[in-house]
Amino acid sequence: RPFAKEMVAAIRDVGKEIVLLTGDNKKTAEAAARALGIAETRVEVFPRERARIIGELQRSATGKACAVALVGDGSAGDAGARAQADVSICFCGNSRGSYDVVCANDDIRNVATLFVNTKKTMLVVKMYILLQFAWYAIALPIASAIPLDFIFNW
Repeated sequence: RPFAKEMVAAIRDVGKEIVLLTGDNKKTAEAAARALGIAETRVEVFPRERARIIGELQRSATGKACAVALVGDGSAGDAGARAQADVSICFCGNSRGSYDVVCANDDIRNVATLFVNTKKTMLVVKMYILLQFAWYAIALPIASAIPLDFIFNW
């Protein structure tokens, strides 16, 4: 697909690891992975095996739980994998099944935009929480130092 290499690079730039799961043979899959810059590839994976592999990825080798996003083309064969993944994304508007996120057009760059915007949104949320803690750390001691009779007799 056009812009696939740019999408992979953009997703990697926001700190996400990319694993290619494909039903293609090893030669075809490794050529595609090399062209896209994807380090880890799982080849000749049948649709019924994808859910199991996603489960393995969620329980990473480090023992830490990992969130897994499935990016699919809307095929009905991904139903089990969609159900297992934490987030399922379809980059074409004619999906045959329910996805968490459906991009309205065929532009694969929308997937990268989703990851970039998600990272920015999480940064804003974390900043908001930090500012709220700072505000309460300052405001609560001041408020508790004011005698109540001063307020009611004012």
